[in-house]
Amino acid sequence: MVRSEKYIRHLKSNIQLKYAKLFIEGHFDEQFYRFFYDKYLSDSISPIDHYLTIGRHLKFDPNPDFSTSAYFEDYPESEAETQDHFYLFLRHYRRMGRVARPSARKIEYVAAPYFDEAYYLSAYPDVRAVKTDPLVHYLDKGWREGRNPSPSFSTNYYIEEYPDVRAAGVNPLYHYALVGEKEGRRQSAISALNLASVGSVNREDDLLDHDILSRLVRKQPDITTKWLGNHYLAFDLPEIDRMKIFLHHYKYIFNLLKPKYLKDILFRDILIWSETLDDISYKIILKLAGPIKNEGELSLEFHRGEDCLYVLSFTIAPGDVFDQETRSVILVSRVQGMKWHFPLIKLASKDLKDVSPPFALMAALQGLAEALGIVRLVGVSGQFQASGSGLHLGDFTHSYDRFFETIGAVKASPRIFVAPLPLIEKPMSAIKAGHKLRTKSKRQVKRQISASACSAFSQCLAKAPTVETDASAATTPGLGWLYHDTIVRPAPSPERPALLETVQSRH
Repeated sequence: MVRSEKYIRHLKSNIQLKYAKLFIEGHFDEQFYRFFYDKYLSDSISPIDHYLTIGRHLKFDPNPDFSTSAYFEDYPESEAETQDHFYLFLRHYRRMGRVARPSARKIEYVAAPYFDEAYYLSAYPDVRAVKTDPLVHYLDKGWREGRNPSPSFSTNYYIEEYPDVRAAGVNPLYHYALVGEKEGRRQSAISALNLASVGSVNREDDLLDHDILSRLVRKQPDITTKWLGNHYLAFDLPEIDRMKIFLHHYKYIFNLLKPKYLKDILFRDILIWSETLDDISYKIILKLAGPIKNEGELSLEFHRGEDCLYVLSFTIAPGDVFDQETRSVILVSRVQGMKWHFPLIKLASKDLKDVSPPFALMAALQGLAEALGIVRLVGVSGQFQASGSGLHLGDFTHSYDRFFETIGAVKASPRIFVAPLPLIEKPMSAIKAGHKLRTKSKRQVKRQISASACSAFSQCLAKAPTVETDASAATTPGLGWLYHDTIVRPAPSPERPALLETVQSRH
């Protein structure tokens, strides 16, 4: 009799389990269960059977939206029930008004497919050193510290771009994975570039998933967020303008450059001019700006032998940010000599017929602009230099403003100087008799550098750029006014009547 009762109870229990299994099957998340409890599973039992016979007693959660522990906290009487609490909730109690809280592990489960563990450990060695779970670290602390969970997702950008996420205090990656992606929200500033086909990338390929861009983000994990800093390119530049410049620059180069040369510029360098004088090699290279990353996206470097003597950093920016009528401008935000190389800078100037390295770099920049069809230069004044400080502000103001004035740029506002490209110089007829030979020699050197840079960079282009026109500058063909004795002077434009007159009066 006792044996028969045990058998009946066992049979009844099996029937209840089978019925519960059929009922909860559509609500049980096997993938979620395996994700967190795989070490408890075996080939001899399915995840749902494991949950009904073992997991529920261990307070395992059957899906991301049902927390067993929280359910027992809210309804303690359910813990004493013999039948599965999840089944009873679905079968009876839900209709009676009970509610279930999400699993505490839901955020991990939802965010996990968007998290790059290898990237996170590589980008943040301190996390690797403490040997904690990288996903848990990001979800708990990392996002509050501004760390990025993958090369394609910018924590700071997402919080800044979407105030509702910031106000809710929710983890940005979790929000994006849960609803943001479906709503069409962007993962980072760079993801805005996905809106267009770029270079040789096929239309169906996301730029964000493109190998070149992924490698770039791995090289500089903060590249998608550096524009958020108040010292990006120029001090106190409005945030919306910083973002527009950043996006414009990368969209521009990805659209125009061949992938091979894009990789060379971003991960190595491109030689755009070289010459050997008295067994001393000189060269100018084009590369991704660094190690100082906030003063421009690209850099031209002047080398004497193995030594880098001078750096000019620039960015291709939208003209309207600086009230310029051209679509794109060359924004020069850094012109700096290496102070421990001043004696070598003097030797280099002598070897180049009195063309000092910063002006050699300026000639190279004009060659790049010629290849790109960009006809306007904007320079950041000394007062608004990104790396300026109160202690050295006077030095910055003097050196930068004097440099831009020397090349003929006009101070259009307290923040910027503006000049047409190529730069306008005095006609030879206006040069003093005793200086003409020296001036011709200097211009010959600049012409060689500019022509070499234009030729080298033209080979990098995947397609011919749209050549812009500058209503406030002369229109001499070829490499432009820099190499002509006579300047064609059109009537000043009504919008900017003083630009040419002021430039010409300085030479």
